[in-house]
Order: sequence, then structure tokens, then C-alpha cells
Amino acid sequence: MAVKRIQADEGLSQFLGTLDLARDQYVIEAGGKPIAGLVPPWELESPDESRQALLRMLEEVWARTRDVPEGVVERDVEDAVQAVRTRRRRPA
Repeated sequence: MAVKRIQADEGLSQFLGTLDLARDQYVIEAGGKPIAGLVPPWELESPDESRQALLRMLEEVWARTRDVPEGVVERDVEDAVQAVRTRRRRPA
């Protein structure tokens, strides 16, 4: 999506509040030429940093569930997946 610089100049915080950085990337243009881009912050992390953050999170979960039987974990995961799928199918 292209955005004119004048739009960005007119109240930056109001402008940023209209963007959906969770789903989109934006290019700010001046005179038809790109001058800046807006991306979600996690896209600025290096792949190695993202991988390390994911591994830390998984290690925390593994530590908390160390004594939980594998079957219980698998059943909980399947229940959570089904709940998400059910919510996605339901009209908003």
C-alpha cells in the first residue's frame, strides 16, 4: 500500500492509529517516489533473534509441563486447535 508523505505529516500519531501494522506493510511516497517504509517491529528482528525468542518461550512451556503426561498435553492441544477452528467458522 502506498501512502503520500502529506498524509504522514498531518498528525503522525493519528495517521499511525489508522494503520494495521499487524497485517500490512506501508510505503510512504513523496512525488511518486518511496521515501520510507513502515513494517511490524518483529520484522526488524534478525531471523536468529526470532528463533532464540521462540526457543526461550518453548523452554518455559516445556519446564512448566515437564510432569504432565504426554497424552494430556496432546489432548489439550487438540482441544485448543478445535476451539480456534470453531471460532473461525462462526460469522462475526
